[in-house]
Amino acid sequence: MENIKAAIFDLDGTIINTLTDLANAGNYVLKKNGFPIHDNEEYRFFVGSGIRNLCIRILPEDKKNDEEWILKIFDQFNEYYGKHYMDNTCAYDGINEMLDTLIKNDIKVAVLTNKGHEFTVPMLKKVFGEFPFSVILGKTDKYPVKPSRECIMHVIGELDVKSSECIYIGDSNVDMKTAINGDIENIIGVSWGFRPIEELKEAGAKYIVDTPKEIIEIVNKLNEK
Repeated sequence: MENIKAAIFDLDGTIINTLTDLANAGNYVLKKNGFPIHDNEEYRFFVGSGIRNLCIRILPEDKKNDEEWILKIFDQFNEYYGKHYMDNTCAYDGINEMLDTLIKNDIKVAVLTNKGHEFTVPMLKKVFGEFPFSVILGKTDKYPVKPSRECIMHVIGELDVKSSECIYIGDSNVDMKTAINGDIENIIGVSWGFRPIEELKEAGAKYIVDTPKEIIEIVNKLNEK
């Protein structure tokens, strides 16, 4: 078995808790347009597939296929979220220490997310400062979003490693499918994220961790000679 040389992380619900700010933005635009709002727990199941899909999911049933409403809510969401995306957002406990340990152990760190790239880069900068991420890829027009093979293979290529030398860490079925589509065997689901553990297991998680420290323990075990 080859040593692990790179760790690829999802963003929302995996290394950063963004739920409150996403929910606040969604409920702001719903209120603005006279639609019913949702509680934070519901947003756990709305996020993970990009902002456009989030906007479709929060709309009333009779508006979910109305492209005019989808675009209107999408634009209003991005305008509000662009001003408030760091109001409550922060790293989960233990993430900073875990990332630092990976770097000290010569493990490259990448982030692959369906959040817009224009939000992803400044968010990582504000939360993690000058942390040396090897690759950051958010949603752009250049690659299809997760769970596409194209986006994960691009990240693996930029890391200059093989799929067998990667671990993938995420909090949703989309993440597990992304790792599988990238031929990554060592797939880690986090229990502190937005989706239930059962979903992660059913989607292909090889490991479930309850703390960031356990990610280090898995890497160390995989890299034992």
